[in-house]
Amino acid sequence: MIHSAKHVSEISERWSRGTVVVGHLYADEEKEFLVDIFVPQDESRMMHLLDIMCSNIDVLSDVRVKLEFVEIRRPSVPSPCDVKVKLEVDRQRNRLDAVDGLAEAQRVAKTGDLEGTHAILLKKISSIRASMSGQASDGLTLQLQIEMKET
Repeated sequence: MIHSAKHVSEISERWSRGTVVVGHLYADEEKEFLVDIFVPQDESRMMHLLDIMCSNIDVLSDVRVKLEFVEIRRPSVPSPCDVKVKLEVDRQRNRLDAVDGLAEAQRVAKTGDLEGTHAILLKKISSIRASMSGQASDGLTLQLQIEMKET
């Protein structure tokens, strides 16, 4: 699954290729995307997991510039560092979880079930608070909780 917010994303029929169309960016502009990859168990020594490729169009020459591939391989034994959820990934998951919770709460509120709406928001707040970034008092995570309480 590719979480790309307002950007157009596409996953092939066989789930073997995904594309995100970012559009125009300024030289100093950054974008973050969260890509969930479900990796099957495999006893083989090495498994090719993911290729990342980026290309852009040079505005002066109107020529497509392709950058090198970034290759991610599956190690035979993950390091303890790899097993832990990274704080930045957890923050982004919380952001997406909050968006999903707000959308669900909005759907329920339209039916007039305000108690159900409140319960949905409280459940999401509790889930975010219990996450790794919530436990670390991360600024984005705290802001998400505040916004959900105010809704």
